Amino acid sequence: MIKKLSELKPNPINDDIYSTTDLTELKTSIDSYGLLEPICVNKQNTIISGHRRYYAMLQLGVKECEVSVNNYENDIIGLIEHNRARQKTHSDILNEIETLKREYKKEIGQGKRTDLTGGDKLSTDKKLAHFYKGTIGLSSMKQISTINNYEPNWVAEKIDGEGLSISAVYKMVQDKHLHKDKPKNTEAEFKRSFRQLLKRYEPPLELIQSVVDGVYPYSRDKAVKEENTKDKGASKFDTKREELINHLEFLRKMDTNQQLLYKKEKEIQLFNFKKPLKDKVRSNIWKPKDISNIMDTIEEIDSIEPIFEFVEKSSDEFNCLRVNIHSMEYIVNPGRHIRVIVKDKKSKRYLGCLTFGSDFANLESRDEYIGWSDADKFEKGKLKHTMVCSSIVPVQPFGFNFLGGKLLASLTTVKEIRDYWEEKYGDVLIGNTTTSVYGSYSMYNSIPYWKKLDKTKGKFLLLPTIEHYQFWLDFVKENYRKEYDKAVSRTSPKQHVLNLIYRILGIESKRYENEHLRGVYFSLFYKNGREFLRNEIDEDCLVLNGLHEKDTDGILAWWKKKAINRYTKLNKEGNISDREYWFDDTKSSDIKSYLATKGLYEE
Repeated sequence: MIKKLSELKPNPINDDIYSTTDLTELKTSIDSYGLLEPICVNKQNTIISGHRRYYAMLQLGVKECEVSVNNYENDIIGLIEHNRARQKTHSDILNEIETLKREYKKEIGQGKRTDLTGGDKLSTDKKLAHFYKGTIGLSSMKQISTINNYEPNWVAEKIDGEGLSISAVYKMVQDKHLHKDKPKNTEAEFKRSFRQLLKRYEPPLELIQSVVDGVYPYSRDKAVKEENTKDKGASKFDTKREELINHLEFLRKMDTNQQLLYKKEKEIQLFNFKKPLKDKVRSNIWKPKDISNIMDTIEEIDSIEPIFEFVEKSSDEFNCLRVNIHSMEYIVNPGRHIRVIVKDKKSKRYLGCLTFGSDFANLESRDEYIGWSDADKFEKGKLKHTMVCSSIVPVQPFGFNFLGGKLLASLTTVKEIRDYWEEKYGDVLIGNTTTSVYGSYSMYNSIPYWKKLDKTKGKFLLLPTIEHYQFWLDFVKENYRKEYDKAVSRTSPKQHVLNLIYRILGIESKRYENEHLRGVYFSLFYKNGREFLRNEIDEDCLVLNGLHEKDTDGILAWWKKKAINRYTKLNKEGNISDREYWFDDTKSSDIKSYLATKGLYEE
């Protein structure tokens, strides 16, 4: 049966039980292959099974889908039954258990027969044991419920976050709450253990003090002592720490697209570009004079000649362009950073912008492709000879109509960019790394200058919005300069700085890790570049790849042919876009309304 998505109603209990998961891969599957399994609803069109599919199709703009209608005696039990095979956190399982307990008690209280098979009457415990047979035992279910009763956050923090076993965390609850009368001498145990550490390492007092100052809650004591305030209430440290934790919890509920929307709205509010600047930048975006005139437009494409404007310091012009044409917020990584505005030489209009920075410290598929070791990367400094292309963003509709993203991605490999890197940092550039924004589908596919490797497999710390991140970045710079300098001197500096911030604040970093899959791409400029990165040859032995010998001329010859084919095909199909994708156009109320419908808006 086909129904409109607008007729379907999500079951609110679903969000109460199950944590939000990323929809990127699911959307890619639906977009490529359609809906493989109908959404299950009851007679009132309330969704029983298929909430993730429903939200994915909403984001894709799908208007209708296949549904199957089922009649359940208890919709809630039916919903959980449909999620048997779902990958769940222990927090999800806990929510299921508590929900099933309530529903089973209702059934038993209503006098429904549960002993018609000849056995004993089924108690709530027996029904739970039967439901979870082969997955989690009744003893573990009782332990996880006890943990939740005494320490509501420990299931998420210690079992899901830290990976501790249910029994281990249950013992911690017993020791803290259930065995209070058991004599303990924690002070003596601490003194004994601490003495052993002092004897073993003989650290100077300065080192001991720096370690203490960098560990919560002692970091709080250090910060509060330095606050110049007579306020006897909560300290600024405590207030801002609580705000950050609440903010991170809020972001955890969102999928990738929802986070992007929310962060973009906050970013635009924070920069608050003046109207004259926005109008000036926006009016200088490249577009054909008359896109409906095929011959003139093809001639304009054929005459494009990209030029680079390297922006030495942050500028209002660059920031306004980057923030308003890119869906991802603009946060400058600590460490190396290069900004580039790409313009058309003849018209002096914007084609897009680029940013480059220090490469990822560890990226499994890239590291396997190069074959280098940690010693090569860090001790011998070879990681400084690659960079990450952190922003490759064309203006629109140049990107959509004429494959502008493929042009800019290819231009990141040219001699002018490589020479600028070497001049600025003193290291010959051997290759570029980048990742796709959404899943493994990307504009980098089919570009001869980039090689697709695999998908990201590592975990990344959840990045707060600029206002939260900048406050704590300034805090660690001022109060933990030595640790900050060490963090930014390493590759992937933003991740190391986030780790430092979380450690100083006593925030469990594992709780705020995400694993959004992204395609990994690498561009190698030299035939024997990998041998150089493995420290097997010297710099004077490097041999440029034939593809890169033609440099910009070769890229333009390749791109212009594809761009003209793309444009004529879209024109023939009537799919030419005239949308600029200027994000300051997006009304704050629209974003707020969209997120609020999912209970995801934070004032």
